[in-house]
Amino acid sequence: MPPILEIKNLNKIYKSGFKALDDINLEIQEGEIFAILGPNGAGKTTLISSICGISNPSSGTISVKGFDHTEDYREVRKMIGLVPQELTTDMFEKVVDTVIFSRGLFGLQPNKLYIEKILEDLSLSDKRNNQIKALSGGMKRRVMIAKALAHEPKILFLDEPTAGVDVKLRESMWESVAQLRKNGVTIILTTHYIEEAEKMADRIGIINVDYPLLMIMFFILTCITFSLIGFIIGILAENFEQLGIFPSLVITPLTVITPLTFLGGSFYSINMLPEFWQKVSLLNPVIYLVNGFRWSFYGESDLNPIISCIMISVFLIISLFTIRWIFKTGYRLKA
Repeated sequence: MPPILEIKNLNKIYKSGFKALDDINLEIQEGEIFAILGPNGAGKTTLISSICGISNPSSGTISVKGFDHTEDYREVRKMIGLVPQELTTDMFEKVVDTVIFSRGLFGLQPNKLYIEKILEDLSLSDKRNNQIKALSGGMKRRVMIAKALAHEPKILFLDEPTAGVDVKLRESMWESVAQLRKNGVTIILTTHYIEEAEKMADRIGIINVDYPLLMIMFFILTCITFSLIGFIIGILAENFEQLGIFPSLVITPLTVITPLTFLGGSFYSINMLPEFWQKVSLLNPVIYLVNGFRWSFYGESDLNPIISCIMISVFLIISLFTIRWIFKTGYRLKA
């Protein structure tokens, strides 16, 4: 029996050179529950986004029931339902209305009996006319599942459906997933919990992150460089108050010149900036240090890790020569 989902040699490489997916091969049979385990940043959400058409893979093929996800994207989209990690829906909408709206997005005519069956299976019948904002967290999560099932997909993706919920709600979600499986829906879910995967899934796939020597090098070089810079600032400061003035004189102008440099390095991406500001940001030496930390901890970076490593090494050498000069000349060290 041919698989309902087949992935061959799937790769995802970002502009920075970071490889989020490395040669993924996977076959999933119709009607099974498949769990994907892995730490944060391992590529679980990237894999789901590539299959669902939210993100374009760099290479490889994805086929759903024999349809190519690129050439036959309309057919593939119809067969896929996605429940994301975040609750993304209109909180002022009624439950039944938002489910009907989701069905209409796929060009399907209203089907009252089918919608009512979904709501009943997910224990939402008595909440059908309630505004979503009035529901509990668990009910809101069920509404997201109902929206994903509204267009009668063959495959349902659940991206960490029980993240941040209590034990009772988690067990309730397990029951809902089991009921969906009985209805013939193929379910692919991501999770951090091995016990959850063992209880719910027929098979388990693990995506892991390899932390090469380069990451350790980044961490060590960045920590040493920040420490040396702090030492230099301490030597140059006339008094305790100036310890806060020196960073302000240097860091504040850089942050103004390169907007979102620090936030861009830590939480967002400098690729979100206009192209001109992306280039200007590269003149800021701190961006290489921040991206070094990102690569060390998260395994991802906006910049080429080798270039960042070289730049951090240059800053380290400059700091060492500066400190050597301070000790050699006795600058501000004499009583």
